[in-house]
Amino acid sequence: MARPGVQIDPQNPAFRGAITEARPHPTLDVALLRLATPVETTGPGAVRPLALQAGQLAPHWLGRDVQLAGYGVTETGTVGTLNFLTEPIVLLTDSAIRVSGFGSQGACEGDSGGPLLLAGDRGSAVVAGVLSGGAASCRDEDSYVRTSSIAAWAREVTHASTPDPQLCH
Repeated sequence: MARPGVQIDPQNPAFRGAITEARPHPTLDVALLRLATPVETTGPGAVRPLALQAGQLAPHWLGRDVQLAGYGVTETGTVGTLNFLTEPIVLLTDSAIRVSGFGSQGACEGDSGGPLLLAGDRGSAVVAGVLSGGAASCRDEDSYVRTSSIAAWAREVTHASTPDPQLCH
C-alpha cells in the first residue's frame, strides 16, 4: 500500500490471537477464521465491525473510486502498518470486483484478505469485497471476492442472523 497509517496495536487480540479454526469457502478464495481469544467490541481500543455491502453493485459503479485497506508491504518495504489506497473499479462480476492502480499503486504481499471499502447509503464505510489476489508488481489490478456473494455462506457457517446495518459503524 502506498500511504502509512495506524500502527497495529500488539495488545489487541484481533491482531495477535491464535487461529483455532479455518473454514474455507467451497468455491471462492476466502475463508472465515475463528480466533482463540474473543475480540473486544466495547471499550477503549475495541474493534468496531463494519457492515457488509448488501446486494449487487450496479454497472454505474464501474470507474467509481473505492478504498483498499491492508497491513502488507509498502513501497518502502515496511510491513504491519494499516494503509489505505483509493482506486477505481474496472470490472464487476457476480462474485468479484476488480480495481486497478494503473501501474502506480495497488495491494501488495500481506494485504490478502483485506477489505475493499465503499460508502454505504448513510455515508459510513461498508465492506464490498475481500482481497483474493493481485498483481505481482503491487502496482496494477487487484481482485476481490464480493461480500454479497459470500454473505449467506458466512451466516450459515457462523450461525448468525442478518446484522442490522444501523448497529455497524
